[in-house]
Amino acid sequence: MHFCGKSNVQFEPILTMKRFLLSIVLFFLVAGPLSAAHIIGGEMRYAYLGPGAIANSKNYRIVLWLARGNLGAMFANTYVVAIYDNDN
Repeated sequence: MHFCGKSNVQFEPILTMKRFLLSIVLFFLVAGPLSAAHIIGGEMRYAYLGPGAIANSKNYRIVLWLARGNLGAMFANTYVVAIYDNDN
């Protein structure tokens, strides 16, 4: 039993947490402004045009519509679309 106001409580976990939180705050202060660019949404439509030139192939018209904000992600010049007839 202690009568002098001393305690056996360990403060090491609290100090560790304070150091961790201080490290995170300092990181964000030093890192500066951050930004991200994303595509907001989109739509893909396709229409069957008829049989293809190669046996057992088909022709489709594919229209891809993408939306982004003013500072959104850059669009690629081309996109590859593949259509598979697979039951898996």
